[in-house]
Amino acid sequence: MNIELAYLVLALSAGFFMAWGIGANDVANAMGTSVGSRAISIKQAIIIAAIFEFLGAIVAGGEVTSTIKAGIVNPDSFATTPDIFIMGMLAALFATAIWLLIASLAGWPVSTTHTIVGAIIGFGLASMHGDAIVWGNISYIMLSWLVSPCLGGVIAYLIFFAIQKFIFSKQYSKSRTKKIKAILKKLMIITACIMAFTHGSNDVANAIGPVSAIIGMLSITQDLQLNMPLWISVLGACGIVIGLTMYGHKVIATVGNGITQLTPITGFAITMAAALTVAMASIIGMPVSTTHTVVGAILGIGLARGIAAINLSAIRSIFLSWIITLPVGAILAAIIFKILQLIFC
Repeated sequence: MNIELAYLVLALSAGFFMAWGIGANDVANAMGTSVGSRAISIKQAIIIAAIFEFLGAIVAGGEVTSTIKAGIVNPDSFATTPDIFIMGMLAALFATAIWLLIASLAGWPVSTTHTIVGAIIGFGLASMHGDAIVWGNISYIMLSWLVSPCLGGVIAYLIFFAIQKFIFSKQYSKSRTKKIKAILKKLMIITACIMAFTHGSNDVANAIGPVSAIIGMLSITQDLQLNMPLWISVLGACGIVIGLTMYGHKVIATVGNGITQLTPITGFAITMAAALTVAMASIIGMPVSTTHTVVGAILGIGLARGIAAINLSAIRSIFLSWIITLPVGAILAAIIFKILQLIFC
């Protein structure tokens, strides 16, 4: 088999594997609050995710894809050694997918963005191309990881406070209250669609970016005359739906009810806050963590209801998984990169 064709097959396989991991873990994070508040069912979540994740990736995913593709390591630094760059991006994809699989089996809502960034850094260091790493961009990205959960928490708190103050502070009949809650459930479906779209615009780029970078290095793609961006997006959409269907329920359970009990009111506030935060980040090309944003919003709601409403044990497990995600991604990518070097060099 031609080595470029082998790279192409591996890139598409790795991209699908990672998209599967995004579906099993990250989409569950995005849809967990909607399912946890009983606004939609698992089946409805899968349908919404399939449609709106795809649209988000196609319509608004370009800026973040560019950041992941060339903003963490500079491809120009590998102009004379394109094979090293291709193997590094393959290693980053496989490393991220493996960690997402482990986390999904454990029910941990980890960050795809953290993992892919850590993995690309890991391959950059392992390939002895540390100078190719764009540390300025990485500092900017890491700052966003701190800002996004805080912003999500603040916005969720404000939305929840406004609903409580201006709607539920008044005395209504039981039938009136029931109607208001029914309206909020319908709004939850709308916000679930928005959340899926914004998640697709930001997080699906984590899989598409490295695959696009690899394909850009291969002359075979021009020879085959394939519309590769469309192929990648379709591949990613299929991987996401399959991953969500197979393993998404575990992380949905953690996000949906494991941190704090959710209702249509709190679910609406959380999903809207996270969607607004991720949408703002996508507009400026900042690869934020949807996971962190959603969990930050859930914490904001939990604090609004009182510390007793928060499952501190679940929070500890989630924070531990966040802390180890970046170094695990880097180490896995470095190991896989060395294995690929042994195979292809």
